[in-house]
Amino acid sequence: MLAYRFFVVFFVVLFSLQASAGTFDIKEYSQSRAYNGTTVFSLNTNPRKPKVVEVDMQGNVVWQYQIPSSFMNNNKSLLMDVERLENGNTLFNINQSGIYEINTNGDIVWQHKDADTSHDVDRLENGDTLYARGWVKKGEAHVVEVNSNGDIVWQWDGLSEFDVEPYADSRGEAGEWMHVNAVTRKANGNTLISIRNFHMVVEVNQDGKVVWQQTFKCKERSNRTGIFHNKSPKGCRQHEPELQDDGTMLIAVRAPHKIYRIDLEEGESVWGFDSRDVGIKSKTIRDVDQLPNGNVLIQDNNKLIEITSDGEVVWLLKVPGLHWKNRTPRSLYKAQRLPLKN
Repeated sequence: MLAYRFFVVFFVVLFSLQASAGTFDIKEYSQSRAYNGTTVFSLNTNPRKPKVVEVDMQGNVVWQYQIPSSFMNNNKSLLMDVERLENGNTLFNINQSGIYEINTNGDIVWQHKDADTSHDVDRLENGDTLYARGWVKKGEAHVVEVNSNGDIVWQWDGLSEFDVEPYADSRGEAGEWMHVNAVTRKANGNTLISIRNFHMVVEVNQDGKVVWQQTFKCKERSNRTGIFHNKSPKGCRQHEPELQDDGTMLIAVRAPHKIYRIDLEEGESVWGFDSRDVGIKSKTIRDVDQLPNGNVLIQDNNKLIEITSDGEVVWLLKVPGLHWKNRTPRSLYKAQRLPLKN
Protein backbone atom coordinates (compact mmCIF):
# COMPACT_ATOMS: atom_id res chain seq x y z
CA MET A 1 0.00 0.00 0.00
CA LEU A 2 2.85 2.35 0.89
CA ALA A 3 4.56 1.56 -2.41
CA TYR A 4 1.31 2.25 -4.28
CA ARG A 5 0.91 5.63 -2.57
CA PHE A 6 4.52 6.48 -3.37
CA PHE A 7 3.90 5.60 -7.01
CA VAL A 8 0.77 7.76 -7.16
CA VAL A 9 2.53 10.73 -5.55
CA PHE A 10 5.53 10.29 -7.87
CA PHE A 11 3.27 10.07 -10.93
CA VAL A 12 1.32 13.20 -9.94
CA VAL A 13 4.51 15.20 -9.30
CA LEU A 14 6.07 14.02 -12.56
CA PHE A 15 2.90 14.84 -14.50
CA SER A 16 2.74 18.29 -12.93
CA LEU A 17 6.35 19.02 -13.86
CA GLN A 18 5.78 17.92 -17.42
CA ALA A 19 2.61 19.98 -17.67
CA SER A 20 4.27 23.10 -16.28
CA ALA A 21 7.14 22.66 -18.72
CA GLY A 22 4.85 22.16 -21.66
CA THR A 23 2.14 24.78 -21.16
CA PHE A 24 1.76 28.51 -20.63
CA ASP A 25 -0.99 30.23 -18.70
CA ILE A 26 -3.79 31.50 -20.96
CA LYS A 27 -5.75 34.17 -19.09
CA GLU A 28 -8.18 35.03 -21.89
CA TYR A 29 -9.26 33.26 -25.06
CA SER A 30 -12.22 33.95 -27.33
CA GLN A 31 -12.03 31.32 -30.03
CA SER A 32 -14.63 33.04 -32.21
CA ARG A 33 -12.88 36.44 -32.22
CA ALA A 34 -9.18 35.55 -32.03
CA TYR A 35 -7.02 34.90 -35.09
CA ASN A 36 -6.47 31.22 -34.37
CA GLY A 37 -3.12 29.65 -35.05
CA THR A 38 0.16 29.14 -33.25
CA THR A 39 2.45 31.79 -31.79
CA VAL A 40 6.25 31.67 -31.92
CA PHE A 41 8.24 33.90 -29.58
CA SER A 42 11.58 34.43 -27.90
CA LEU A 43 11.68 33.45 -24.22
CA ASN A 44 14.38 34.77 -21.87
CA THR A 45 13.00 33.62 -18.52
CA ASN A 46 16.37 31.98 -17.88
CA PRO A 47 18.87 34.46 -19.34
CA ARG A 48 21.54 31.77 -19.62
CA LYS A 49 19.22 29.30 -21.37
CA PRO A 50 16.81 31.20 -23.63
CA LYS A 51 14.40 29.36 -25.92
CA VAL A 52 12.45 29.85 -29.10
CA VAL A 53 8.96 28.60 -28.26
CA GLU A 54 5.85 27.90 -30.34
CA VAL A 55 2.50 27.46 -28.59
CA ASP A 56 -1.07 26.77 -29.67
CA MET A 57 -4.01 28.92 -28.59
CA GLN A 58 -4.40 26.90 -25.37
CA GLY A 59 -0.79 27.60 -24.40
CA ASN A 60 0.49 24.10 -25.16
CA VAL A 61 4.04 24.01 -26.48
CA VAL A 62 3.99 22.47 -29.96
CA TRP A 63 7.67 23.16 -30.75
CA GLN A 64 10.63 24.66 -28.99
CA TYR A 65 14.36 25.14 -29.47
CA GLN A 66 16.82 25.45 -26.63
CA ILE A 67 19.52 27.95 -27.58
CA PRO A 68 22.91 26.16 -27.28
CA SER A 69 25.27 27.62 -24.70
CA SER A 70 27.85 28.03 -27.48
CA PHE A 71 25.60 30.70 -29.04
CA MET A 72 25.60 32.75 -25.85
CA ASN A 73 28.68 34.93 -25.85
CA ASN A 74 28.31 35.95 -22.20
CA ASN A 75 25.62 36.57 -19.61
CA LYS A 76 24.65 39.78 -21.41
CA SER A 77 23.64 37.97 -24.60
CA LEU A 78 19.92 38.25 -25.31
CA LEU A 79 17.66 36.29 -27.67
CA MET A 80 15.78 39.01 -29.49
CA ASP A 81 13.89 38.68 -32.78
CA VAL A 82 12.40 35.41 -34.00
CA GLU A 83 10.72 34.78 -37.36
CA ARG A 84 9.21 31.67 -38.92
CA LEU A 85 10.22 31.66 -42.57
CA GLU A 86 8.13 30.54 -45.53
CA ASN A 87 10.33 27.46 -45.93
CA GLY A 88 9.39 26.34 -42.41
CA ASN A 89 12.75 27.23 -40.89
CA THR A 90 13.14 29.66 -38.00
CA LEU A 91 15.34 32.74 -38.10
CA PHE A 92 16.49 34.45 -34.90
CA ASN A 93 19.25 36.70 -33.64
CA ILE A 94 21.19 36.89 -30.40
CA ASN A 95 22.84 40.13 -29.39
CA GLN A 96 26.60 39.75 -28.87
CA SER A 97 26.51 36.57 -30.92
CA GLY A 98 24.91 36.51 -34.37
CA ILE A 99 22.01 35.50 -36.59
CA TYR A 100 20.93 31.88 -37.02
CA GLU A 101 18.52 29.91 -39.19
CA ILE A 102 17.50 26.44 -38.04
CA ASN A 103 15.17 23.78 -39.41
CA THR A 104 12.46 22.03 -37.39
CA ASN A 105 15.03 19.48 -36.15
CA GLY A 106 17.18 22.26 -34.73
CA ASP A 107 19.93 21.88 -37.33
CA ILE A 108 21.71 25.10 -38.28
CA VAL A 109 21.22 25.71 -42.00
CA TRP A 110 22.62 29.27 -42.08
CA GLN A 111 24.37 31.65 -39.74
CA HIS A 112 25.97 35.07 -39.78
CA LYS A 113 28.25 36.06 -36.94
CA ASP A 114 27.88 39.68 -35.88
CA ALA A 115 28.05 40.53 -32.19
CA ASP A 116 26.31 43.85 -32.84
CA THR A 117 23.10 42.35 -34.25
CA SER A 118 20.09 43.42 -32.20
CA HIS A 119 16.33 44.01 -32.01
CA ASP A 120 15.18 43.09 -35.52
CA VAL A 121 16.14 40.69 -38.31
CA ASP A 122 14.21 40.00 -41.54
CA ARG A 123 14.70 37.56 -44.38
CA LEU A 124 14.06 39.42 -47.62
CA GLU A 125 12.35 38.08 -50.73
CA ASN A 126 15.66 37.90 -52.59
CA GLY A 127 17.16 35.69 -49.88
CA ASP A 128 19.23 38.41 -48.26
CA THR A 129 18.99 39.15 -44.54
CA LEU A 130 18.36 42.66 -43.19
CA TYR A 131 19.05 43.48 -39.56
CA ALA A 132 19.47 46.26 -37.00
CA ARG A 133 22.60 47.04 -34.97
CA GLY A 134 21.11 49.02 -32.12
CA TRP A 135 24.01 49.65 -29.77
CA VAL A 136 26.76 50.69 -32.17
CA LYS A 137 28.52 54.03 -32.04
CA LYS A 138 28.51 56.92 -34.46
CA GLY A 139 30.27 56.12 -37.72
CA GLU A 140 29.37 52.43 -37.66
CA ALA A 141 26.62 50.77 -39.71
CA HIS A 142 23.28 50.87 -37.89
CA VAL A 143 21.48 48.77 -40.52
CA VAL A 144 23.08 45.96 -42.52
CA GLU A 145 21.94 43.70 -45.37
CA VAL A 146 23.95 40.56 -46.11
CA ASN A 147 23.51 37.93 -48.81
CA SER A 148 23.44 34.16 -48.28
CA ASN A 149 27.25 34.11 -48.27
CA GLY A 150 27.35 36.66 -45.46
CA ASP A 151 28.70 39.41 -47.71
CA ILE A 152 27.48 42.93 -46.97
CA VAL A 153 25.45 44.18 -49.93
CA TRP A 154 23.97 47.31 -48.32
CA GLN A 155 24.45 49.23 -45.10
CA TRP A 156 23.41 52.52 -43.59
CA ASP A 157 25.36 54.64 -41.11
CA GLY A 158 23.14 57.74 -41.26
CA LEU A 159 26.07 60.16 -41.29
CA SER A 160 25.09 62.00 -44.46
CA GLU A 161 21.66 62.78 -42.99
CA PHE A 162 22.13 63.09 -39.24
CA ASP A 163 25.70 64.19 -38.51
CA VAL A 164 24.22 67.62 -37.87
CA GLU A 165 22.65 69.35 -34.88
CA PRO A 166 20.69 68.40 -32.86
CA TYR A 167 21.58 64.77 -33.67
CA ALA A 168 25.36 64.83 -34.10
CA ASP A 169 26.22 64.54 -30.41
CA SER A 170 23.33 62.32 -29.34
CA ARG A 171 24.21 59.45 -27.01
CA GLY A 172 22.09 56.69 -25.54
CA GLU A 173 22.38 54.96 -22.20
CA ALA A 174 24.99 52.52 -23.56
CA GLY A 175 26.94 55.18 -25.45
CA GLU A 176 25.27 54.27 -28.75
CA TRP A 177 24.40 56.96 -31.28
CA MET A 178 21.06 56.16 -32.94
CA HIS A 179 19.75 53.02 -31.24
CA VAL A 180 17.99 51.62 -34.31
CA ASN A 181 15.40 49.14 -33.02
CA ALA A 182 13.47 48.13 -36.15
CA VAL A 183 14.11 47.75 -39.88
CA THR A 184 11.73 46.84 -42.71
CA ARG A 185 12.36 46.62 -46.44
CA LYS A 186 9.47 48.12 -48.35
CA ALA A 187 8.15 46.88 -51.69
CA ASN A 188 9.64 49.96 -53.42
CA GLY A 189 13.13 48.96 -52.28
CA ASN A 190 13.39 51.64 -49.60
CA THR A 191 14.03 50.78 -45.95
CA LEU A 192 11.89 51.81 -42.98
CA ILE A 193 14.06 52.46 -39.92
CA SER A 194 13.05 53.23 -36.34
CA ILE A 195 15.64 55.42 -34.57
CA ARG A 196 14.85 55.36 -30.87
CA ASN A 197 17.35 57.97 -29.66
CA PHE A 198 16.10 60.47 -32.24
CA HIS A 199 12.43 59.61 -31.54
CA MET A 200 11.98 59.17 -35.26
CA VAL A 201 10.89 56.71 -37.95
CA VAL A 202 12.45 57.33 -41.35
CA GLU A 203 12.26 55.85 -44.82
CA VAL A 204 15.58 55.87 -46.68
CA ASN A 205 16.25 55.03 -50.31
CA GLN A 206 19.03 52.83 -51.64
CA ASP A 207 21.40 55.82 -51.56
CA GLY A 208 20.70 56.26 -47.84
CA LYS A 209 18.80 59.50 -48.25
CA VAL A 210 15.77 60.15 -46.05
CA VAL A 211 12.67 60.46 -48.25
CA TRP A 212 10.08 60.45 -45.44
CA GLN A 213 10.06 60.78 -41.68
CA GLN A 214 7.74 60.83 -38.68
CA THR A 215 9.28 62.55 -35.68
CA PHE A 216 8.19 62.16 -32.07
CA LYS A 217 9.06 64.65 -29.34
CA CYS A 218 9.74 63.55 -25.77
CA LYS A 219 10.28 65.53 -22.59
CA GLU A 220 13.14 64.97 -20.18
CA ARG A 221 13.64 61.53 -18.64
CA SER A 222 11.93 62.66 -15.44
CA ASN A 223 8.71 62.91 -17.46
CA ARG A 224 8.92 60.67 -20.52
CA THR A 225 5.31 60.88 -21.62
CA GLY A 226 6.10 63.79 -23.94
CA ILE A 227 4.09 64.72 -27.01
CA PHE A 228 4.37 63.75 -30.66
CA HIS A 229 4.95 66.32 -33.36
CA ASN A 230 2.19 66.93 -35.92
CA LYS A 231 -0.58 66.63 -33.30
CA SER A 232 0.14 62.92 -32.81
CA PRO A 233 -0.50 61.11 -29.48
CA LYS A 234 1.63 61.14 -26.37
CA GLY A 235 4.59 58.83 -26.12
CA CYS A 236 8.26 58.15 -26.89
CA ARG A 237 10.78 55.31 -27.33
CA GLN A 238 8.87 54.00 -30.31
CA HIS A 239 9.29 50.38 -31.46
CA GLU A 240 8.26 48.21 -34.40
CA PRO A 241 6.53 50.55 -36.84
CA GLU A 242 4.31 48.68 -39.31
CA LEU A 243 3.08 50.46 -42.42
CA GLN A 244 -0.44 49.43 -43.36
CA ASP A 245 -2.16 49.33 -46.75
CA ASP A 246 -4.68 51.96 -45.62
CA GLY A 247 -2.01 54.65 -45.23
CA THR A 248 -1.56 54.30 -41.49
CA MET A 249 1.33 53.19 -39.30
CA LEU A 250 0.88 50.84 -36.37
CA ILE A 251 3.50 51.44 -33.70
CA ALA A 252 4.39 50.43 -30.14
CA VAL A 253 5.44 53.10 -27.65
CA ARG A 254 7.37 52.13 -24.52
CA ALA A 255 6.50 55.25 -22.56
CA PRO A 256 3.71 55.12 -21.50
CA HIS A 257 3.44 51.57 -22.91
CA LYS A 258 0.71 52.07 -25.48
CA ILE A 259 0.15 51.31 -29.15
CA TYR A 260 -1.12 53.73 -31.76
CA ARG A 261 -2.30 53.78 -35.34
CA ILE A 262 -1.14 57.00 -37.00
CA ASP A 263 -2.49 58.53 -40.19
CA LEU A 264 0.70 59.19 -42.15
CA GLU A 265 -0.72 62.03 -44.22
CA GLU A 266 -2.04 64.00 -41.27
CA GLY A 267 0.46 62.79 -38.67
CA GLU A 268 -2.36 62.24 -36.20
CA SER A 269 -3.47 59.24 -34.18
CA VAL A 270 -6.63 57.59 -35.46
CA TRP A 271 -6.65 54.73 -32.94
CA GLY A 272 -4.86 53.69 -29.79
CA PHE A 273 -4.81 51.10 -27.04
CA ASP A 274 -3.75 51.41 -23.42
CA SER A 275 -3.73 48.08 -21.59
CA ARG A 276 -4.50 49.85 -18.32
CA ASP A 277 -7.96 50.62 -19.70
CA VAL A 278 -8.74 46.88 -19.59
CA GLY A 279 -7.06 46.24 -16.24
CA ILE A 280 -3.73 44.97 -17.56
CA LYS A 281 -0.46 46.36 -16.23
CA SER A 282 2.17 46.66 -18.96
CA LYS A 283 5.90 46.80 -18.35
CA THR A 284 7.69 47.02 -21.69
CA ILE A 285 5.68 46.94 -24.91
CA ARG A 286 8.08 46.45 -27.82
CA ASP A 287 6.27 44.58 -30.57
CA VAL A 288 2.92 45.02 -32.30
CA ASP A 289 1.67 43.06 -35.32
CA GLN A 290 -1.42 43.53 -37.46
CA LEU A 291 -3.19 40.18 -37.90
CA PRO A 292 -5.11 39.18 -41.06
CA ASN A 293 -8.52 39.38 -39.35
CA GLY A 294 -7.96 42.97 -38.18
CA ASN A 295 -6.83 42.07 -34.66
CA VAL A 296 -3.52 43.22 -33.21
CA LEU A 297 -0.94 41.07 -31.40
CA ILE A 298 1.05 42.91 -28.72
CA GLN A 299 4.23 41.74 -26.99
CA ASP A 300 4.63 42.97 -23.44
CA ASN A 301 7.41 42.21 -20.94
CA ASN A 302 5.80 39.06 -19.56
CA LYS A 303 2.69 38.58 -21.69
CA LEU A 304 1.29 38.39 -25.20
CA ILE A 305 -2.01 40.18 -25.81
CA GLU A 306 -4.32 39.91 -28.80
CA ILE A 307 -6.95 42.61 -29.09
CA THR A 308 -9.70 43.47 -31.55
CA SER A 309 -10.02 46.84 -33.29
CA ASP A 310 -12.38 47.96 -30.52
CA GLY A 311 -9.85 47.08 -27.81
CA GLU A 312 -11.36 43.81 -26.59
CA VAL A 313 -8.80 41.33 -25.28
CA VAL A 314 -9.45 38.02 -27.05
CA TRP A 315 -6.25 36.16 -26.14
CA LEU A 316 -3.78 36.66 -23.32
CA LEU A 317 -0.74 34.51 -22.59
CA LYS A 318 1.21 35.22 -19.43
CA VAL A 319 4.68 33.95 -18.54
CA PRO A 320 5.62 33.97 -14.84
CA GLY A 321 9.12 34.42 -13.55
CA LEU A 322 10.42 37.07 -15.93
CA HIS A 323 12.62 39.66 -14.29
CA TRP A 324 15.03 42.56 -14.77
CA LYS A 325 18.71 42.11 -14.07
CA ASN A 326 21.13 45.03 -13.98
CA ARG A 327 18.47 47.10 -15.77
CA THR A 328 18.62 44.73 -18.75
CA PRO A 329 15.22 43.32 -19.72
CA ARG A 330 15.17 39.53 -19.56
CA SER A 331 11.83 38.92 -21.10
CA LEU A 332 9.69 38.07 -24.04
CA TYR A 333 11.05 40.09 -26.90
CA LYS A 334 9.30 39.37 -30.22
CA ALA A 335 6.29 37.28 -31.19
CA GLN A 336 4.73 36.10 -34.46
CA ARG A 337 1.24 34.62 -34.96
CA LEU A 338 1.24 31.83 -37.53
CA PRO A 339 -1.94 30.71 -39.33
CA LEU A 340 -3.40 27.29 -38.73
CA LYS A 341 -1.94 24.62 -40.98
CA ASN A 342 -4.30 23.05 -43.48
